[in-house]
Amino acid sequence: MANGKKSFILYCDQKGTWEKLDNEQAGKLIKHIIAYVNDDNPPEPDFVTGLAFEPIKAQLKRDLKKWENQHERRVEAGRKGGQARANNAKQDQAKPSNAKQIQANQAVNGNVNVNVNASVNVNDIKEIVNYLNGALGSKYKHSTETTKASIQARFNQGFTVEDFKQVIDIKVKDWGSRPDMVQFLRPQTLFGTKFESYLNQVEATESREEQLDVELLKHLKNVRSTSNNSKPSVFSRVSTIPEVGTGKATD
Repeated sequence: MANGKKSFILYCDQKGTWEKLDNEQAGKLIKHIIAYVNDDNPPEPDFVTGLAFEPIKAQLKRDLKKWENQHERRVEAGRKGGQARANNAKQDQAKPSNAKQIQANQAVNGNVNVNVNASVNVNDIKEIVNYLNGALGSKYKHSTETTKASIQARFNQGFTVEDFKQVIDIKVKDWGSRPDMVQFLRPQTLFGTKFESYLNQVEATESREEQLDVELLKHLKNVRSTSNNSKPSVFSRVSTIPEVGTGKATD
């Protein structure tokens, strides 16, 4: 993992994969994940562990990349903030001693700063809200105070316009066809306190999940059907054909 990153995320929608494993297999998988995120270079796992680990590994890499990007943005923001404070301190020392001139300079500087910041923020907010309206066919206004406050709060945390667009794409795909959730496709929900979790939401494709499920079930069926000391599994009982000449009736 990246230097300074002390945690990782396992997602709720991975539940299906874990439920298909018995306790021993699940234990092997979690130990392999822990070794992997601690850069222990674990050896190639057995077939079942490797199959179950593959989508988890891909998500861990995506999460790490996002963490690195956010970390770089915050470091850069901190550097710029420190430089700005240093520049302001130099300007304070260079200000004229005349009180009226000081007040005039402060008024001019204050107006310039307000106008510049307002212009940048308004353009960003317009772009985000217009993108949301384009995705939903809605008519949300960028001038609504709650919308502006939510977007500004996320910008203060280091998120970008592209992050907002990605969250919109993810949740429109997730909630757009669900009557019980489509009502939450609105600025105050999408751009609220769960914004980061929405941004990091897994977007696994249905076809890939189905393929992994089929391969995993096939392997488990083969392992259980060839075991002489274990009780026949559901798969083996379903597929068993009576031997000829046993004289036993079948259902």
